[in-house]
Amino acid sequence: PVRIPGPSHVGATLSRSRAWGHREPPEVTMKRTPRATSQPAFWDARYQLEGYAFGEQPDPFVAARLSFLEGAGAISVPARIADLGAGEGRVAVHAAERGHHVTAVDFAGAGLAMARSLATKRSVCIDVAEENLTTWLPREPLDVAILLLVHLLPEARGRVLANMPALLRPGGWLIARWFHEAHAARGTFGPSKRDRLVTAQTIRDALPGGTLHQCARRSVLMASGRYLHGEADVLDVVWQAPAP
Repeated sequence: PVRIPGPSHVGATLSRSRAWGHREPPEVTMKRTPRATSQPAFWDARYQLEGYAFGEQPDPFVAARLSFLEGAGAISVPARIADLGAGEGRVAVHAAERGHHVTAVDFAGAGLAMARSLATKRSVCIDVAEENLTTWLPREPLDVAILLLVHLLPEARGRVLANMPALLRPGGWLIARWFHEAHAARGTFGPSKRDRLVTAQTIRDALPGGTLHQCARRSVLMASGRYLHGEADVLDVVWQAPAP
């Protein structure tokens, strides 16, 4: 078995809605307006500004865990890897530099154009898929799926995580980092709505079986691109799909 270094988990308590007692709550029908941050146009506009919005270097946690899996023999080189919600491709390109076959998946075409440019600059090749993460499937099962700061709404996040066994080969790996719910108190960068943030329990409940090797809340210092600067509360996750 592969032992992932670092804390194995951090306890978390989910907030629960107050019980209604014996009476049923009133039914309320509301028409929801899609949030701008859930639309490709929002991200296309952000990625079309000069420079890389989130930097060109990979996230340190993702890079370290990918290196560890290689060194432990848990994945071969080349492995089949998908960077889900790849944005401008800083993780996808890093994985390609390590010799892997990489697909960058995102619904924002402008971000994928930046990912292609970064790959060309680094003299590596990546595939790109302009797709919705909730419905995309690879041609062949993946060895590794990566989710870096991909803050979907709860229903969409649940669908993506529940779908991991369909994306990954048996025994395949998910490496993920989210902003933790506690990060909202900082009022700095990252999602402004709490329903896009996560707790350890949120992720445990959403992942379908398998082995949760790491689910740890941490405080880290970020310094990447225009938007990621300062202290952040994150949740780092390494999960392995069920083996046959």
